[in-house]
Amino acid sequence: QPPNANTDLYPNVPTDTSRAFIEAECLAKHNNDKNKRRYCVNNRVTTAIADAEFRDLIEGSCGDGADRHCIVRRTCPSCQHAFHRDIYYKRLTPLPPAEGEDGGVNMLNLFMNEWKDDIKNTFHVDFELYSTYEDAVAGVNEWQACNFNFDGIGFPRDCGPKVLTGTGWNAYIHHNHVGSANHHGFYVEKARA
Repeated sequence: QPPNANTDLYPNVPTDTSRAFIEAECLAKHNNDKNKRRYCVNNRVTTAIADAEFRDLIEGSCGDGADRHCIVRRTCPSCQHAFHRDIYYKRLTPLPPAEGEDGGVNMLNLFMNEWKDDIKNTFHVDFELYSTYEDAVAGVNEWQACNFNFDGIGFPRDCGPKVLTGTGWNAYIHHNHVGSANHHGFYVEKARA
């Protein structure tokens, strides 16, 4: 029986996704439980430290016989459009070097605040986006529209399954936030033992 994305691979996506719950949970401990592969961020996380942990999770071995990076899932119950409420980011190429190295990128900040494609994050080359875990694993029904490079705007900017659609992006530092992703969380697929 294939694993259930909600209970087996992302076992700790909270059922209470209110802002108070998410902030309290993230403040209590920004780092992840290595056994449950959970990751949670908010605007108080030191991204330089947390980026190394986030990268380690993504680079875990998550393939079923074939080696692949672990899939990042963003849940967003406050997002206006249904397709922005559950998004799966599947990495196709190796992660770029960490920030501070030549050509380095802070992957966590890429998701949180600076969704860019000029830093080894090219759509349909370095990654794909999907609406379900099953589609991401199978590599089918990938999203067709994505844009980038607006300072202070994070994942997924206006990306959508068929056309660009705004307001589903998160921003931790943008002061004129008009998006609907006010209550969201990032989770990384549990690596295979």
